[in-house]
Amino acid sequence: GLRDAYPQRDLLGEIVARGGKVTISDDSHGEQDLCMYYDRLLAYLREMGIDRLHYLSTKKSADGGGVETRVLENATSHEFWSANGFDHGR
Repeated sequence: GLRDAYPQRDLLGEIVARGGKVTISDDSHGEQDLCMYYDRLLAYLREMGIDRLHYLSTKKSADGGGVETRVLENATSHEFWSANGFDHGR
């Protein structure tokens, strides 16, 4: 099995070093893989120095809207982690 969530440390480190944007998702390929690595994801993000996550959001506008990219600052401090029991080991 994989040590960390995808992408692995070497690739994620390169993405961050080149100024890439990071998002998290549950790219499961079956119900047995749902939320795989979420219990380790917070520590992984912190170890990799990632505290800004990007996500898509519905954009509402007069012309009907669309999708836009938004940024979540201080992501590793977000209430999501504690509300879902993922902040053990802080």
